[in-house]
Amino acid sequence: MKFEVKQNGAVVLSKELTEGSYKIGRGTDCDIILDSTKVSKHHALLVVKGNRAAILDTDSSNGTFVNGFLVKKQLLKAKDVIEIGDFVIKNITHRQVKRNLEVSSVQGNAALETDPSNDSLPSEEFQVESSPDESLQQNKNVAENIVTFVDTKVLLPFYGVMKITDYRFILGVILVAAISVASFFSVAPILDWGVKITKQESIKRGQTILKQIVRENYRILSKSNDTTLLTVAAAEADKDMLEVYILDTRTKSVLAPTQYLGKSISDNYVLLAFEDLIEQGKSETVKDRGDGTYILAQSIPYFNNSDSNLLPDSEAEPQVPAALVVGYFKPPKSIVGIYEPLAISGLVSLLLALASFYLLFKMMSYPVGQLSEQLDSALKGDEVEISCKAKFPELESLATVINFALSKVKSSGGGNAEVPSGIPGGLDMDSEESSYLKNIEEFCFGSTDGLLVLDRDKKVKYVSSVLSDLLSLRSQYAVGQNIGDACQDGSFAGTVIDMAERVITSLGENQTATLEINGVSRNLTAVGHRYSNGDIGFVLITVKMNG
Repeated sequence: MKFEVKQNGAVVLSKELTEGSYKIGRGTDCDIILDSTKVSKHHALLVVKGNRAAILDTDSSNGTFVNGFLVKKQLLKAKDVIEIGDFVIKNITHRQVKRNLEVSSVQGNAALETDPSNDSLPSEEFQVESSPDESLQQNKNVAENIVTFVDTKVLLPFYGVMKITDYRFILGVILVAAISVASFFSVAPILDWGVKITKQESIKRGQTILKQIVRENYRILSKSNDTTLLTVAAAEADKDMLEVYILDTRTKSVLAPTQYLGKSISDNYVLLAFEDLIEQGKSETVKDRGDGTYILAQSIPYFNNSDSNLLPDSEAEPQVPAALVVGYFKPPKSIVGIYEPLAISGLVSLLLALASFYLLFKMMSYPVGQLSEQLDSALKGDEVEISCKAKFPELESLATVINFALSKVKSSGGGNAEVPSGIPGGLDMDSEESSYLKNIEEFCFGSTDGLLVLDRDKKVKYVSSVLSDLLSLRSQYAVGQNIGDACQDGSFAGTVIDMAERVITSLGENQTATLEINGVSRNLTAVGHRYSNGDIGFVLITVKMNG
């Protein structure tokens, strides 16, 4: 099999590999030497067997990639591309096969078969590649590569963040980011819609102004039929109406305002409005001039003395209008009109994000909180069946494991004894003390926290080696003595006595405190242990050493 190595697009090595294993790296003892600081000394291993090849990453620093996916080991196909550092390795056999297949169509298959040395013969690799089983395997490998990519590039960094950041904050950031992205891609259509709405509403307002002018001048013509009395005063108060004229329908000259009397209008858009109103019989029209302004035009109906009650909006036989009202109108670029929908959309998105966060948080925290309450009751000695009330497979499995552990604890310790702070074993009155302390000692082998056991009289029953080193509280001298007499640190002794008393008087309710020990703030937890008759016989004090 022939492999080609490229760096920055240039071929730096072309090598024919027979069956065997080939070391790849920048070390001088490698079979394929890639001289780059991005390549480990022994980066990967290329294995060739028959017409098959596989790549194996040998714990390199920067990893080995196949078709862009990080792999540990991968069976190679004809078109696979291996990336190591800034080098690209390709199997070029399949290119030769394709080229030679084209040659075979011209020269004839017979001539090719007579020359065994001719490497244009279709290789077995090319034939294997086309088999259905290989295609299925390749699809499977692609799926596995995608899963690996998601695990290494997305989930692992995400889990790393969760170690130092509250998951509720992460959940909120994800929700806000997702809805913000969705809102961002909706900005353009919303803005476009806002502009259109603003333009339409302002043009309607301009048409309303022209209707006022039409009605006022219709009444003037109905009384005197004197065109010199026509007026456009109704439009003077509107700043968006740039110019307004009343035009004669026959001469297309200005009738009002009087300072432009007799002036001819040659604007092509006005002429198009004339055509709509006179020739096509429309009552109003709008023409976009393309420069941000519009021509608004309406007709003043002809007054018929035989029907003095005829109004502009009444149905009548179509007649040539008495005059036309034409206005140059510029719609305002109203920030409120354009951005109000966007502001509403942003507010709705924020509310959706908050509501989604609240619902998801409740969905996630509620079953966990239930498990916590059930476990707390079980640790206090209550008969509780741990179960997950929601359809969370992982939590259901955890509940099963907890139930199994509790059953083993009860079967080994007997009775309904409480299991304090994860310590196995239950006790039966006088015989319980030795079993309980033995379980404490076994637990200490796997615990990095300091443990102290006091009886109801605040006498020391057990001191772990961690706590002994922390307080210089030697177990051989302290056991049997009151903690106040055995411990030189009066602040610690007073705190644990107070916590133990509160545990006993509250009938087993867990107590917590924070205390500075040797200049470091430590978290203390006190848990009561019940005898089989329900009385609290011991109090376990845990001093957290980490956090």
